[in-house]
Formats: sequence, C-alpha cells, structure tokens
Amino acid sequence: MRKYEMMTVFAPDIAEEEMPGALERVSGYITTGGGEVSELVTTSPWGRRRLAYPIRDFRDGFYALYHFTLDPEGIGALERDLGLNGQVLRSLVTSFVEPKPKKAKKSAEGEAAEGETTEGEAITAPSGASMDTDADLTTGPQGEDLTEPPTAETPAAEDESESEPARV
Repeated sequence: MRKYEMMTVFAPDIAEEEMPGALERVSGYITTGGGEVSELVTTSPWGRRRLAYPIRDFRDGFYALYHFTLDPEGIGALERDLGLNGQVLRSLVTSFVEPKPKKAKKSAEGEAAEGETTEGEAITAPSGASMDTDADLTTGPQGEDLTEPPTAETPAAEDESESEPARV
C-alpha cells in the first residue's frame, strides 16, 4: 500500500445537497479498490474556484483534495472510474510523501551549530557569480550616475562623434 494524493475538480452544476454524495462516490472508488481515504479537504483554499480555462463550457469548478492509501495496481481502475464519472471534470493522482517537520538549526546559545548555517545566511551567501559580488551600485558600466532618474532627452549630435573610436 502506498500513499497517494488526488485532486479532483467537480462540475459546478452539482447541487449543494448532492455534493456530499459526489464526494462519497469518488471515495467509494478508492475503497472498492482496496484502499482507504485518510483525509478529504474541501475547505480553504479549495472548494468552488474559477478555472484557468473553460472545461466542458464550465468556468468554475469545485475542488476536492483526497489523501489515501492504495495498492499501485488499483490506480488504473481508479483513474478509469474517474474518467467515466460525468461529474468529474479533471483529476490528478500523485504519490504522496508527508513533509518532514522543520528542525531548528540553532543550538542552545542561540548561535548556529558548528558547520551549519542559519536559513538567512544560506539565502544571502554569495554564490561566486558576478551579480552576487559587492559592486558600486551608484555608477553604471560606462561611468554614468545611476542615482539620478533617467530622462527622455537624446544626446546631441556632438556627443555621437565622441563615442566613435579614434582612427590612426
């Protein structure tokens, strides 16, 4: 038995009193295949939401997130049953790995343990790339002043002659 996560999008034309039955029908597909639903999330941030693009002429959908265990051989039958259910617009089954709890990286004195960096240090540590090195941010590559806002003025024709290379 493996742990899985499944997102389903139901059609918005299902009546509110019929929604628990539709959710139970999908849970029944899992239990029929020998699985067990451990969690069903239909509240925040899920529930009724706007779709990114129309699916079967629907602009909204009702999202439900299932966490369940099932033998890998039963996934094909589950996906087939979901495809045959006219109330399910879309579904996606993925393997689920529970996130590991974050451990504090600081020792009892509040300092980072030897050989470890704090999260802030890891983010700001220079990578060696030229953009991560300390640079004078007040002048540009040609020595122009970057502290003043740019203007819409164009350089005069005299300035163009200065930018041409000298001929010998």
